[in-house]
Amino acid sequence: MQFDDVDDQGRPLAVDASIDLSYRHLSADQARVFRLLASAPGPDVSTDAATVLIGQSSLQTRRILTELTRMHLLLTSPTDHDRWAMHDLVRLFADERGRRHAEDDQRAAAVTSLMSHYCTTAEAADTHLQGQPDLPISDLFPDRDSALSWLESEWPNLTATVISAQAYEHPAAASLAPTLYRFLEFRDLYADMLTVNSVALSTCRRLGDPLGEAKALNGIGVALRNQGRFEEAIDSHIAGADICRDIGYQRGEAGAVNNLGNVLEDVGRLEEAIDARTTAVNLFKAIGNRFGEGEALSNRGLTLEAMGRTERAIDDHATAVEIFQEIGVRHGEGKALFNLGDALQEVGRYEEAIDALTPAISLLEEANDHLFQAEAQCLLGLVLHKFDKFEEAIHAHTAAANLFKKLEKRGDEGIELVRLGLALRRLGRLEEAIDAHTKAAALLGEVESLRFEALALHEFGVCLEIAGRTEEALAAYTRATVCDPENPRILADRGHFYRLTGQHDEALADLNRSIELAPQNPSAITNRGVTLRVMGRYEESINDFNRSIELDPNSGWTHYEKGVALHALQDPECEVSLGLAIELCSAKNGDSSPDIADIGNLLLAHCAMSEWGKAEQYLTAFIRGSSAPGEKVELIACMDTLIHILDSDGERIRAFQKRLEDALGTR
Repeated sequence: MQFDDVDDQGRPLAVDASIDLSYRHLSADQARVFRLLASAPGPDVSTDAATVLIGQSSLQTRRILTELTRMHLLLTSPTDHDRWAMHDLVRLFADERGRRHAEDDQRAAAVTSLMSHYCTTAEAADTHLQGQPDLPISDLFPDRDSALSWLESEWPNLTATVISAQAYEHPAAASLAPTLYRFLEFRDLYADMLTVNSVALSTCRRLGDPLGEAKALNGIGVALRNQGRFEEAIDSHIAGADICRDIGYQRGEAGAVNNLGNVLEDVGRLEEAIDARTTAVNLFKAIGNRFGEGEALSNRGLTLEAMGRTERAIDDHATAVEIFQEIGVRHGEGKALFNLGDALQEVGRYEEAIDALTPAISLLEEANDHLFQAEAQCLLGLVLHKFDKFEEAIHAHTAAANLFKKLEKRGDEGIELVRLGLALRRLGRLEEAIDAHTKAAALLGEVESLRFEALALHEFGVCLEIAGRTEEALAAYTRATVCDPENPRILADRGHFYRLTGQHDEALADLNRSIELAPQNPSAITNRGVTLRVMGRYEESINDFNRSIELDPNSGWTHYEKGVALHALQDPECEVSLGLAIELCSAKNGDSSPDIADIGNLLLAHCAMSEWGKAEQYLTAFIRGSSAPGEKVELIACMDTLIHILDSDGERIRAFQKRLEDALGTR
């Protein structure tokens, strides 16, 4: 829409005239309320806030607000009919009229009352977020959920209040920033944290309030750290700690030093970070602040993990858990248990990690800490993978993905869907896995995370290949290499795909590059050896198999492939390699969750050894255990190689191929 007639500020005259016409029809009471609403800091007001602002009863206030809405001078929220706002042009009009009638409307007193209301209510809400049992909790809110809900609705207005408070010389300019600290940190609202604390800092310096200045510096440091401005954050925390030390405020000094440790760890100054953490632990312990001591111990444990001192980290996390249990801080206990579970899984103590993570998830859910809850579900899923407990892992990854979606963390949701797809694939639920990877790739593409988009596309390709959808698989692998062209794993898997589809030159190119990037990857080296053997370059292939065996001597697959290459050269050592392949794959096949790939290798090895009874046994097991077309297709292709090498036994192997093809449904 374009307006030809505008005022000196660019506002359409026709719209201004329309608002003026409505304004002239207002009663004196309605007009006063209309003008005062424009003075309220922030984008909207609740009925309770408007009641304080205009100084009338709640019933009278709601009646006037409803009347103004009917006259199209106010808007109500589509999701919350207890909140009221103005269109920008209407607000400009009302503000201009409000300034003209400021004295009659007692505008300054009204705004001051509203700011005091916001301060008092925010302080009451914050008592529910402190999590420390020795501190009183306001009964203005019945519980933590209702306090959080109020803060969620009002934080834009509270931020605006801090900014506006200086003009009215209201204490909110300094006092509201530390009150909002916990909520803003809880919701990752670091831009707002920096804004309100910067206002508080200038106000406190002007008023000569060192304690307020130290608190503002702490908030600024935390905000700067989370914006990646680490050196500024370090300076801010050091300045805050110095002030607290000068005025003898040990609790503030401990908090500032603890936060300083966070930033020092971020920039890799780990020894200094440990010193800061230890100072914080000792300061909190000296003043008997068990809550602070628990948090500082948790933080020191995280730094110790980053330094590779995981056993010491476990001790710190376990002590933090005990402290939070002792003082009844369930949210702190949940976070400490999450940290403990993470450290335990780092050193392979997986069952203990599960024992820590399971209650952590419940405690974090209880505290509405959905971000930590999502991280804990994610970690639990990864640990469950270690035990091949894929059904439980699917539940954990699904819960984590849903939480990240709720938090609008699309990148994290995408990564979690990749992990979900991996677990689904391990259970043979290929269509569900393909769906998960498709969604993951789309999400990660939206957030422009090329490395993780490549991961999703790669896993998408693996699933498509196993499902026998070869053209789609190649397209997925190629898209993955476009996103991350130097990823050795993606190149290796595309090389494997090229080999299976007979594109040997392309396979060698991908596998050579993959091995250049990751020379210690035995799987890629074995795959190259197989490609070279299929191309008739037996000596080169055996060199690759020997190199791969040096890196992973327990790979039954590599021993089998070497045995086939030796057999082609009529080298009697082939029986040694094939025997080792059978031994190694049989040992793995005795586990509770037999690997279908090992069953296939056992079938092939017994065929190569002309042990047809055993081969028949493993053929039956393979057909019964494999639900994926791609697995059968790959086994049929491997049998083609055996037919070429074992000419005298070709008919037997062709009979096996026929049974696989019948199971596949190709005939």
